Amino acid sequence: MANEDGSAWSQVQYPVRTPGLRPGTLRGNPVWPDAQWLTQPVFLIGADAGSRYWLRKHRAALIQLGATGLLVDARSEGDNRAVQQDAGGLTVAPVAATWLATRLQQLGAPVLPLLIRADGVLTQQPGLAR
Repeated sequence: MANEDGSAWSQVQYPVRTPGLRPGTLRGNPVWPDAQWLTQPVFLIGADAGSRYWLRKHRAALIQLGATGLLVDARSEGDNRAVQQDAGGLTVAPVAATWLATRLQQLGAPVLPLLIRADGVLTQQPGLAR
């Protein structure tokens, strides 16, 4: 995604921060109730090493699911470019997702990376069905 001047994401204000979401391990089996607002799976990642590894590891499964990504924590355009390279064809938009973070905290799932499946299941294992 390049703009007319050739620079990627030149309209984004860095740093992109989403308070309340941190790298971590999902506990339990949380589900987003009333997930009909989801038209496709959405994953949330940061530019941290763990999120980037997760993105590379699960890229094929995320593509198969038709998932779209939100980069919710990035210090700079360089972070964004690195994530875009790791995404390899997946759409990943840098955006502060405060509303999602608040809701994920309420559900006990304030972790990155995270996939919200279209059925509302929250997971860090995109290839596994429940």
